[in-house]
Amino acid sequence: MADGVWKEVSDNSGTASVEEFEVPGCQSQTWLVPHFTHDDMIYFTADSAALISKGMVCLLADVFSNSTRSDIASFEEKSLDGLNLQGLLTPGRRNGVYSMLKVIQSYGSRKD
Repeated sequence: MADGVWKEVSDNSGTASVEEFEVPGCQSQTWLVPHFTHDDMIYFTADSAALISKGMVCLLADVFSNSTRSDIASFEEKSLDGLNLQGLLTPGRRNGVYSMLKVIQSYGSRKD
């Protein structure tokens, strides 16, 4: 899914640098690209160098795509507790998921 769109974004005449969309705090290189629509919706494309991170970032991108900025900004981290991430992921991977969520929420909070 993200591969075709990611290539499109990364080949965007040098205006979108990979570093600009890299998620800090992940164990492997992970990118999350927001796409803003005219009706205040956001959708995301994502990619990662590691399969487990790619699965997690693509899952979060799918969950939050086609949401309004205010819905994304008001999402509470504790809503992820039901996923039992502490039992499924190593602490490093779990921290990466929360870093991905913070990046998504930062796009929801943007005013531009």
